[in-house]
Amino acid sequence: MNFADDTTVFLSHPSSDALYTCFNEELSKVSEWLRVNRLSLNVDKTCYMIICNKKVEEKRIEIAGNVIKRTDKVRFLGILIDDRLSFKDHVRGLQKQVSMASGMLNRVSKLIPAEVKLKAYYALIYSKLIYGILSWGKSSHGNKVMMEKTIKRAWKVVSYENLDICRGLLNFDSIFSYFVGVKFYKIRWLN
Repeated sequence: MNFADDTTVFLSHPSSDALYTCFNEELSKVSEWLRVNRLSLNVDKTCYMIICNKKVEEKRIEIAGNVIKRTDKVRFLGILIDDRLSFKDHVRGLQKQVSMASGMLNRVSKLIPAEVKLKAYYALIYSKLIYGILSWGKSSHGNKVMMEKTIKRAWKVVSYENLDICRGLLNFDSIFSYFVGVKFYKIRWLN
């Protein structure tokens, strides 16, 4: 028997009662597809989440007679999504990753030339900042403020004794705007 890896089902409905009914109907189809294709689902690792701004009563969701637990956050393609789409947990985790990378770079910053520090910034910090930025980048003002502070701390490490090195680095708003522009360009001119 094989396992279906990282399967995700998305459903939407304005009525929570209808959503639960639809969800159970769709999961029975998924269960049948898994059975026919000789795959199994690890129910212990399976969960569901309702994304909504109001409290939604928890009801029974099951697949093949196994109850699926509800969660308030889930990692999807490397981004931590919560049931309010606030992305606060994702941004906190990102802050920790960037702070760790900044700390590592700080320990060697006096030993390496400015060009190497800049390359390390792009490899270790900027690459983390831009991943999925179009989904979480404008989620809240608080997230933006936290990321601005994190970026400025990273800049201090990179620009140690050489402030000119930071001239070309983008702040958080500029990074987000750049990727929005790239996305719109691709939609308009490349599709």
